Amino acid sequence: MAPFVGVLRETGDVLGVRARGGNANPGRGLGGFIRECLCAIPEQVRTGRRIWVRSDSAGYSDEVITTAEQIGADYSVSARKTTRVKAAISQLAADNKTKWYKANGRVASQAVTLVCADDAMVEWLPLENIVYDGAIGKSTLTVELHGKACAAGWDIVA
Repeated sequence: MAPFVGVLRETGDVLGVRARGGNANPGRGLGGFIRECLCAIPEQVRTGRRIWVRSDSAGYSDEVITTAEQIGADYSVSARKTTRVKAAISQLAADNKTKWYKANGRVASQAVTLVCADDAMVEWLPLENIVYDGAIGKSTLTVELHGKACAAGWDIVA
């Protein structure tokens, strides 16, 4: 069985549960489930609050990220450091610079969390952030080291 359970972090209230057969793709249908959980929160409670979607590696999909962005949520998705994930991280680091544009009073945010298991090493060396006039941005980098793990990195604003 591959159950989905949606929980309101602050209270522990269960927003939704979906039980699925053991052969189901663990991430399929998560976008719809996220929307179901959002609808379970009364509008007056949601108003003025930030929604945060957090998933394990089952949520490592375009569907989950697209849904989170469509509903205006912050999101965090864990993924195992497979060959494909390492390649994607390398591509991000080699990609064009991050650009922050004027957002008509809205705050843009970027949050990166790196978790290093015991004896692992991670390097986070992205190109610089370019901030244009009128941009309002918040960028956070969190590094969590376990055991003898080590990390090296920077975040540059130009």
